[in-house]
Amino acid sequence: MGFATNSTSIDILSGPDSLVISDRDNHASIAVGRKFSGASIDTFVHNSAEDLERVIRRNIARGNINKARRLSSKGEPVPYVPWKKILIVVEGTYSMSGEFPPLADIVRIKKKYGCYLYVDEAHSIGALGHTGRGICDKLGIDFSDVDILMGTFTKSFGSIGGYIAGDSKTIDNLRKYSLSSIISEPLCSTAAQQVLSALQVLRYTKEGEARIMSLHENAIYFRKHLSDMGFVTLGEDDSPVIPLMLYNPAKIAPMSRLLLERNIAAVVVGFPATPLLEARVRFCISAAHTKQDLDYILTHLDDIGDIVGCKYRKKEKLQEGKREKKSEDGSSDPPLSAESELTDCDDDPIIRDLSEEDKLDVVLKEKRSGGVQSECENEDGIDCDMVKKDREIEGFVLNVGK
Repeated sequence: MGFATNSTSIDILSGPDSLVISDRDNHASIAVGRKFSGASIDTFVHNSAEDLERVIRRNIARGNINKARRLSSKGEPVPYVPWKKILIVVEGTYSMSGEFPPLADIVRIKKKYGCYLYVDEAHSIGALGHTGRGICDKLGIDFSDVDILMGTFTKSFGSIGGYIAGDSKTIDNLRKYSLSSIISEPLCSTAAQQVLSALQVLRYTKEGEARIMSLHENAIYFRKHLSDMGFVTLGEDDSPVIPLMLYNPAKIAPMSRLLLERNIAAVVVGFPATPLLEARVRFCISAAHTKQDLDYILTHLDDIGDIVGCKYRKKEKLQEGKREKKSEDGSSDPPLSAESELTDCDDDPIIRDLSEEDKLDVVLKEKRSGGVQSECENEDGIDCDMVKKDREIEGFVLNVGK
């Protein structure tokens, strides 16, 4: 599968004289492959091309300091030893955030400093681009600019195993030395045929084009409605990987149980796969999902979100966004008069006993001072007080555990 493909390939593609520079949010299988390789390891800030260039420049300036120290004698200056190879490793779609890498900038940096580029397309192959050919197809990157493309057959292709795509010398080297090639059994004929059939549907039929379009539409539809309900999601609009943020790890178990009771299959994720206070539930959208399927999930999620308490977006912010959208379309609702809002005052026990004149004065003051962002609300409309409360609860849970 994808884990074995990464962990048994990166170690062959690098070595003790190499440097592997990895995005901090890369999958665990990439980390395992790096460790097996014996190469020096460095990381850069997630999706930051600027930090990637800074890391490359720093390591080129220092050289292979570990090898230099081994070569130098005691009392002598440490010589400069250049790297034999610098390998940059990123994902096409990040499995825990649904984000795409800034691939155009990474390719530019890779060419500038003579590095190699390895892209893990486990979640992007068969899902992104007009033809389903992955992140390069999606972002308009020349495939020849990426040295190694890795993918798995367990997701879009509905089979087992994984693959490495590269030039003939690279593939021949992997066939000779990779443990996945030497020790493991090859794909059975039925699994291989499943992969070939899926490829033929994607590349040569109208059905394949329709499925890719349906996948993109489903992802956009599902993500938009989650946001409208007040949930916080990560990732690109059309990414089929949609993480819904829980933040508090104590909410992982109830969220998982409530989803299971409603026959909804989703993956809940916590530490160490994510930072301790960034727990989430991950939804992976399929082209086979119908609007009825998605509406069923959304209806139950609206209820579950209230029970678990994970709607972190302010309702006022959401309503403001809807009003702005209506105004852009030229279909905004006419403003309500102050008198028409007096009826809402009867629900307030303090205001309802006031005279009509005093009520009107209160409403007018509120209208004049309205629209000011609360101190506990950030620019994205996320209720920071709610997140803070969850983290305080989490701190109590951790203290009890100790």
